[in-house]
Amino acid sequence: MTHPMPTRQVFCVSIHDVSVSTWQACEQLINLPFLRNLPLTLLLVPDWHRRGDGKGPGALAFADCITAMREQGHELCLHGYTHLDEQPVPLSDRWRRRVLTRSAGEFSALDESLALQRLHWGQRWLTAHGWVVRGFVPPAWMINAPGISAVRRAGFEYLGLYRRWIRLADGKSLIAPTITYSTRLPAGDALWRDIQRAIYLRESRWPVLRLALHPADLGRSANLAHASRQIARWLRYREPQSEYQAYRSLPGTQAVVQQEKIKPG
Repeated sequence: MTHPMPTRQVFCVSIHDVSVSTWQACEQLINLPFLRNLPLTLLLVPDWHRRGDGKGPGALAFADCITAMREQGHELCLHGYTHLDEQPVPLSDRWRRRVLTRSAGEFSALDESLALQRLHWGQRWLTAHGWVVRGFVPPAWMINAPGISAVRRAGFEYLGLYRRWIRLADGKSLIAPTITYSTRLPAGDALWRDIQRAIYLRESRWPVLRLALHPADLGRSANLAHASRQIARWLRYREPQSEYQAYRSLPGTQAVVQQEKIKPG
């Protein structure tokens, strides 16, 4: 396959796992000097780990902060409902779903009706706060085929995965590689940062590159230093945009890598 050369290069920064329970850490991330003036995409989780966030202490202050950020031009995106994978796991998938992602892949094994139910719960929560979102990013970027169909039926415009966006209107995938961190052990983080550098060197030709930060990164100074250097490098030749802005800026035929099979809604 011939890779297209970018006519315009941009980058996106997303803050994952944004919820009432995690907001203190997320807010500290958002206020880091190297993120302060960038358009961010906030990935919202309505009921983080089933803690009843929507009705718990701090819910009103959280909602006010998110509304203020939306008014400042930051993008909001739905990021699952509980961020918990509670479905049975076959032995063949145990490493991926229970060890590698630590049971975070909420949409990795839901049937279509259950996936659609959770999406509707999330949409009702968003509507109650007056928030409009166009995209859905599954927790841990994990979703099965029935889940993709459910996201389309729920009316989302795009689905964000680790290496691409799926344009749900026609099922086309648009390349948008992501740099992220493991946040497990310091030694593992160091290895993962080396892997990310290799990914960046190989894929820097693409029109869009993304950086994903999680609340756990706040406890890893080396991860934050790496992210700061990465953004400083990108700012020399890339324009910062929210994920939706970048997704919309890609020409229809640029960076299309495959056609997803999505059942009709």
